[in-house]
Amino acid sequence: MLPTLLVTAGFVLGGFGSLSDHLIKTEGSWQGFEAGVDSKDPLLMLVRAERIREASSCSAWIRALETFVPGVVFQEIKKSRASPWMAWNPWGREDFLAVAECHKFPCQVKLDSREVAQMSGVPESQRQELFFSLVLARAQNYLHTGERREYEFPGVLVDPWEVFQKHGFVGKPQFPSHPQLWIKRLDFAPGKMHPIRQILDRRVNVILEGGKFREPTRAEATLWLRDVYTDHYFDGWGEWIHVECGSKVIEPVLIHALLLEVDLMKQSDPISRLMRGKIRATIEENGQNYLEQAFRALQARVKAMLPSGRKALPQKGIHK
Repeated sequence: MLPTLLVTAGFVLGGFGSLSDHLIKTEGSWQGFEAGVDSKDPLLMLVRAERIREASSCSAWIRALETFVPGVVFQEIKKSRASPWMAWNPWGREDFLAVAECHKFPCQVKLDSREVAQMSGVPESQRQELFFSLVLARAQNYLHTGERREYEFPGVLVDPWEVFQKHGFVGKPQFPSHPQLWIKRLDFAPGKMHPIRQILDRRVNVILEGGKFREPTRAEATLWLRDVYTDHYFDGWGEWIHVECGSKVIEPVLIHALLLEVDLMKQSDPISRLMRGKIRATIEENGQNYLEQAFRALQARVKAMLPSGRKALPQKGIHK
């Protein structure tokens, strides 16, 4: 299991140490990576933190996170059509083949044994449409039950949100009760891994203190993301993004945590065991890039909300 992480008023992150110390040493920008206790643990966590330097930009950071969307909004429909899946474009030849050749369990795209049996019962030319229907059924079931169904490996999937909570990634904003689903295509490790296609549940909540027409004296926004479906590599994907700022906040900061449940770590064959170190290194490198890109996207949104000529944060942080 991952080490216990505590986010307190002083931002002490258990296995990562004191966030305040890290931000001082790195001049305001820091990243951390934690793997499980051994090479077989499938959970990997990455964390990025950045000090918000200007109290006067607080409301812009809160709005930027509150309005952040991970893809294209998912609409519940009775049967799959092209329109809701446009966010998964483009598809390369290997992407199409992974679906078309899915007739033996486990196959290259993530499905359970019953779903693969259905795929094997139709011609290759019909498998793309059936694949969309199966993913749609997972999403519709999730909207009604909250269940994230297994893929290749039997048993309940790790819930990233529960892991974040148990490890202390919590803020004052209460967890929203209603799911909001989004469709996303992500080229997580260009040239090294297939693009991944996901359906994500996004929830966000905000607390403001200090009035509507001036910068808040204290504000917090928390955004939760977890996958309802991911087609490659990850049995679980979760994110926790938190902004805390305002004139009365001692350490205004943005924290972004990413938790991944890696399917390769569950494989016991010799090739998979040999690949564990490489996949961990690949995920660490590209996970850090992902967090950096997410921060830059939020920063760009903040800059667009500020009066012309003002900067929300330095253009380049220092990382360790």
